[in-house]
Amino acid sequence: MKWLRKIMATLGELKNKEKKEQQPFTKEELEFLLQLIADSTFEGKDVQLVYETAVKIQKNIVNL
Repeated sequence: MKWLRKIMATLGELKNKEKKEQQPFTKEELEFLLQLIADSTFEGKDVQLVYETAVKIQKNIVNL
């Protein structure tokens, strides 16, 4: 059973390392996403979701 604990510990370490390596979007990336949204065409059913997403992106840009 020692080997199982060792494997689980190693998997836990890898998972923690992966979380630490994730970086938030840069301002340039967020602006790119907003521009991509602006240049796209959406169906009526998607407008609310697109609007809410764009607002969140704008807030993130302001908070950088």
